[in-house]
Amino acid sequence: MEQLGAGLQTEASKAAFRADFRRMAEIAAAWNNPAFDESIHPFTPPTIRPTGTPAEDLELHQQQLELSSILERSVSLEAAQQALGNSSLARSDWQLERWSPYMLETAIGIAQKWMKRD
Repeated sequence: MEQLGAGLQTEASKAAFRADFRRMAEIAAAWNNPAFDESIHPFTPPTIRPTGTPAEDLELHQQQLELSSILERSVSLEAAQQALGNSSLARSDWQLERWSPYMLETAIGIAQKWMKRD
């Protein structure tokens, strides 16, 4: 469950968030209860237990860091397009050249909004 602080401006929105949080806590507590009977909750996803070592892709990690940095620092759509075009991501599987301007503007906005939260 996720909520930006800016979304909790009224007492009603705060009360609704608290109610949602309490309901989520109840669901989690029921799920973690050893007596929990999955057969009466047919829409509950099956328990999946990971095995082995998680896959790691250092090249993808570096690409994600580069993309995040460009999105966070760009002062305009044009600056982002230029930086991306000159990055290691250009002409790659990321297919930056096919990204719609509105998609890139949205990514910039999200990256910069989250960057300000630190």
